[in-house]
Amino acid sequence: DDPSHLEFEYVRRLAHVVDGAAEPGAPLDVLHLGGGALTLPRYVAATRPGSRQDVVDADRGLLGLVREHLPLPDGSGITLHAA
Repeated sequence: DDPSHLEFEYVRRLAHVVDGAAEPGAPLDVLHLGGGALTLPRYVAATRPGSRQDVVDADRGLLGLVREHLPLPDGSGITLHAA
């Protein structure tokens, strides 16, 4: 599973905006409102090591599912928050 591979067009468009925010590979501080399966945060972690990311999602069940079945790699810099 390659976190830099983005299957869906809308996520590729979001990643394009992120890619234009700073020099390639430069770490970012990112706030995601809604996380889904954390596709975009995983992309940022893979393409911009050292980034700090906070993901806020209102769906506690989804966050639990992601934590259990799609765990984040150690040192990803991604922190999950339930709203």
